Amino acid sequence: MDTSKEYTKMCDCPEVQKKRRGFSGGDYGELWIVHEKIQTYNGKSYVGGTWIPRQDQLQEMIISFRNDKFTREARVTVHDLFYHFTYREYPWKGRGGFHPTNIFDSQEQLWLAFVMYELHSKIWDGNVWKGESNESKK
Repeated sequence: MDTSKEYTKMCDCPEVQKKRRGFSGGDYGELWIVHEKIQTYNGKSYVGGTWIPRQDQLQEMIISFRNDKFTREARVTVHDLFYHFTYREYPWKGRGGFHPTNIFDSQEQLWLAFVMYELHSKIWDGNVWKGESNESKK
């Protein structure tokens, strides 16, 4: 599980934080990061925490967005979309395209970039998410 400062910064946006309501703690409990320290487990939270989704939660965001049930076929479709995303050119810090796998340091960061691109038409520039929100697509 990525608990890095970079991943926490990537998750600290309204598009991710509003998704928290749909998830329970799961096997490991919810993980909140405040000032780079884990503050709570097992559903207990403190004001000011940033929810950082696990990889399975990021995958579920895509499946539920597509109105699919969490079936094997839905997972295969999502993984196929993810595969193609990882080989596309991703604008990075105002320069030409790079493969996302060469930009992001963890699978959680890579999956979050995919979620933000697919659901909100946004890309991570190393500091903030840029692009127009695609909420009307829902």
